[in-house]
Amino acid sequence: MWVARFLDGTEILEAQPDQFSDDGLAKTPPDSFVISRNLSGETLSIYSDNVWDLSPYSLMSKGTKYNFTSQFGKPEGKLSKTAHTIIGEMKRIMFAVLYEPTHSGGQRNKPQTYRKILEVLRGLSIIALNENKTLAQLHESPLVGPKITASLYASKTAFRKAEALRDLIALIEYINEHFKTELPTLIPNEQLKKILSVRSQLRSSYVNDPSAQRTPLIPSRIYSALITLSTEVVTDFNEHKEQLDGFMKRIKADPLFFATPSMLKDNQRPGSTTNAKLQNAFNEYRKHYPSARRTDMPLLS
Repeated sequence: MWVARFLDGTEILEAQPDQFSDDGLAKTPPDSFVISRNLSGETLSIYSDNVWDLSPYSLMSKGTKYNFTSQFGKPEGKLSKTAHTIIGEMKRIMFAVLYEPTHSGGQRNKPQTYRKILEVLRGLSIIALNENKTLAQLHESPLVGPKITASLYASKTAFRKAEALRDLIALIEYINEHFKTELPTLIPNEQLKKILSVRSQLRSSYVNDPSAQRTPLIPSRIYSALITLSTEVVTDFNEHKEQLDGFMKRIKADPLFFATPSMLKDNQRPGSTTNAKLQNAFNEYRKHYPSARRTDMPLLS
């Protein structure tokens, strides 16, 4: 049996979703398949829901929900038959991504990590519906490539959409090959190559753009100097760590360790509380060590 990839083993048993048969990925899960449960074990989402609430397994303070319909901007009751078919295709793809245990090296991630896949599907679903195509028919449209390419110019970092699309298509091909799932392949390889070519150009422009806000790199010479100086500081500290340890313990036990009459400034207000405390401490030491030099005299608190 397969468990959801967004579980990390720390969840209580009552809150875990259903497990899935490892020989049935080619089939659509039953509508009653439990996608998520709350901490008390009550069902939050099932496969037939158009919103999967995965908040109990998320690290996000606002929770994580997979919404398969909101991108269409219409109530579910007013969606066309084609739209409902697309929603079913999106669910099948997301379910395979969340449950197939071997892709990406078997790495487990929290639900918010897989949202980028859902965002790609939501974008493609809008294009498909506008073309009156399902996701399985999307490759038939000659406009899907140009529409995706145009979206890459929406912002300086929009080229990353092409990277997410590339990764999703590769993942679908992997699952189809190993489990005979027949998930929609979305777009032809020829169109994907053209999209990725544009992505490379836009990425290069972004990297070479001096105005792009990116984390500045530390020059290697400065980084090397920092390492050298840090090593010297650690070496010096280790040579005197026992003395420093004793010094800090003494200060903690005796806050007036440094106090001497020389700390009494001429311009301080006579009779101040601070001066009185220091003078009393000094007088106390004079009782115990009448012949001690002032510079040798640690003061009692």
